[in-house]
Amino acid sequence: MARTVLITGGAANRFPDSCSANPSAAQALNVGSSKALAEATISRGIILIYISTDYVFSGRKGEAPYHPSSSTDPPNVYGKTKLDGEKAVLGVAETKKKKNKVVVLRVPVLYGSANDPKESAVNVLMSQLWESQKIQPGQPKIKVDDWALRYPTNTSDVGRVCRDLSTLYLDPKNREEDLPSVLQFSSEDRMTKWEIVKVFADIMGLPLDGMEVFVPEEENRDGVQRPYDCHLDTSALKKLGIDVGTVDFRFWW
Repeated sequence: MARTVLITGGAANRFPDSCSANPSAAQALNVGSSKALAEATISRGIILIYISTDYVFSGRKGEAPYHPSSSTDPPNVYGKTKLDGEKAVLGVAETKKKKNKVVVLRVPVLYGSANDPKESAVNVLMSQLWESQKIQPGQPKIKVDDWALRYPTNTSDVGRVCRDLSTLYLDPKNREEDLPSVLQFSSEDRMTKWEIVKVFADIMGLPLDGMEVFVPEEENRDGVQRPYDCHLDTSALKKLGIDVGTVDFRFWW
């Protein structure tokens, strides 16, 4: 009986710009390494929780919220390679006929304690706010997206959900149960990046004079299409009895 769980996003490249710049490298890392991890864990009786992304969905206006069974349609290379990674790890479990040994957990943009603010697309906004204080009148301001809707979720909450899933999937009573292979977790704190920056500025008592609103063009010049709203439905977790509550965004900061 497996008593060990590996929680991983694969040895993943999680930066959309980087993935689009080198699709073959992103494919090798986000898909190839994930499949290798699934093969290694299953062969050792270890349960794999594969952390995926809300970017497996198109994020077109009017489509969200997305359920685990909703049609996937990644808008960029990053989302496509993560979706391929999902298929790869689930495919290993199916081929080896191992029930409840691989679980995909999709999450949105994350924030929390980090050694480097760049590790989070949310944390880095606090750094940008500080940098903006150095900008002098007449110098270019830091542009911040006020278009895409994000659902920033704390890493500690994700960790708690992974722990609870581990307990559930390791329980001998559930060995023969058909537990879900794809699940989703998200906070309900809906904000654009500009709204996040405004929260930071209010907390820190800092002006926003060095920053300005940015609304991307319909066709992104960098060739990286980003979704408008990829809100993830968490009802499948609730049905399993998993607590989907999250820490309040402002309170945590």
